[in-house]
Amino acid sequence: LKQDEVATKVSKSRASITNSLRLLKLDPRVQKMLEEEMISTGHARALLAISNKDKQYEIAQKVFDEKLSVRDIEKLVKDLKKIKKNKKEEKDVHDFLYTELEESMKQILGSKVSIKVGGPGRKRHRAFILLYFRTGILRHKTPSKPVSTPLEGAMI
Repeated sequence: LKQDEVATKVSKSRASITNSLRLLKLDPRVQKMLEEEMISTGHARALLAISNKDKQYEIAQKVFDEKLSVRDIEKLVKDLKKIKKNKKEEKDVHDFLYTELEESMKQILGSKVSIKVGGPGRKRHRAFILLYFRTGILRHKTPSKPVSTPLEGAMI
C-alpha cells in the first residue's frame, strides 16, 4: 500500500502517516517511551535527527527527567551536530598536516613516505610511518614518549 492509500483508509493525512512511519526509525527504547507517553511525538520527531540510537535514548531520558520542550531538543540536536562538524574540521586540518609532513619527508629522503594516523586502538596521538626504499619497507611506530631521534630503534 502507498502512504496516500493508507491515509485514506484510516482517515488521516498523508503527512501524518509519513511522520508515524518515520518514528519506526527510532531506537526501540525511545519508541517504548513514546508508547508510554513519557515523551511526545514532537519530541520523538526531533530525536530522529540523531543517527546514534544510544544518543537518542540518552536524550529521550533527559527529556523525560528534565521536562524539556521540543524546542530545547532541537537546540540540543543542533549543538550536537555543530560539535560533530567542528571535530570533522579538526580532523581535516590534522590530515592536512600529515600530508604536508609526508611531502617534506619524501623530498628529504627521496623515496615514497606514507603516514597512517591512529594505530591500534585508533589513538590519534600515534602515527605509523612507512618508508619505502629499494630494499623494501621500513615500518616505524611513533612512540608514546618522545625519543631523541625519529627512527630510534628502527633498522634500515
